[in-house]
Amino acid sequence: MPTKKNKGVVENFKKACFFVSSQKEIDSLKKVSKIDIELPTNREIEQVRQITDFIGLPQNFGIYKGNIRNAMAVVINGKRIIIFRKDLLRRIDRAGGSEYWSSMFILAHEIGHHLSNHFSTDSPNSKDTELEADFFAGSVLCRLGASLEETIKPVSFGFLTTSLDHNNHPDKKSRVAMITNAWNSTNFQLNNTFAVPPPPPDDDIDFGTQSIFTQEDFHLMHDDLLNNIIENKSYYELEGIITRIHYNDSRYFNSPNNIQEIQVEITKDNTGFYENKEGGVKIGTRILVQVPTGEEMCHACILNYLSILVRGRKIRFKTYIFGSGLDSYMFYLEKLKR
Repeated sequence: MPTKKNKGVVENFKKACFFVSSQKEIDSLKKVSKIDIELPTNREIEQVRQITDFIGLPQNFGIYKGNIRNAMAVVINGKRIIIFRKDLLRRIDRAGGSEYWSSMFILAHEIGHHLSNHFSTDSPNSKDTELEADFFAGSVLCRLGASLEETIKPVSFGFLTTSLDHNNHPDKKSRVAMITNAWNSTNFQLNNTFAVPPPPPDDDIDFGTQSIFTQEDFHLMHDDLLNNIIENKSYYELEGIITRIHYNDSRYFNSPNNIQEIQVEITKDNTGFYENKEGGVKIGTRILVQVPTGEEMCHACILNYLSILVRGRKIRFKTYIFGSGLDSYMFYLEKLKR
């Protein structure tokens, strides 16, 4: 096994499940008798820990990076092991335009092979086992807070599969249908009570600035109404953690005017004293908050804005809630440390 200084080797494995995109890759991997491996990064270890912790299982998988094309699950000498290409998780997240959901899907898929006991048969790599692992991954990502679009993206965009039906791997259409079914059924059961995402990797960084939205930025309300709200302090000042981000078009993430609204789990209400607020917003409540498009922001402000609006980020914000409480419009935003 590898150490911090030296690489290791796994060999003589007969049963493995491969996350690959063609029959040619599967046939090629079946001929491999030895794979060089090395230790994963702390982030990759943490990703697996998040999955196993949330489903209530010990993290007893060996996790390694190796000289293979994509990813695989294998049992060697009774030990459950997951191996993935050295730069696979980072590249798949970058290609998918998400914070980490594409790489989380791959890891959950491979864990699903182990937990489904797919290695008890002579042919663990089959269409049925792949779809079962996809179902597991789709359910887990829903529970962790991924949207349906983020969950199916590694498969639907063709990053890790093709439209062809192989001997051992189902086609894209079948896989998307299975993952969608898993996500929808889990989401129905949870009724949006999924887990709060972990802090972003840059949570400890001091951004040094805060985003304050003005009337020009706040396109959803008339200036006189917003002025009246600010002058009379008839708004909420809340703190909470971003649990989901809803986009107008899930294909484009890095655009402020593509963010439609965010979902925030409230951790603190700084304005519960306001006489018309009936005691304030209950801690643990999740509210949807519409955000400015950023059309009037400078380039630096847009970058800061996007760096704050990340799932798992703790924020302080001011918002005007009216009617039944379902409509909430943000006009102040600040990053907080978890």
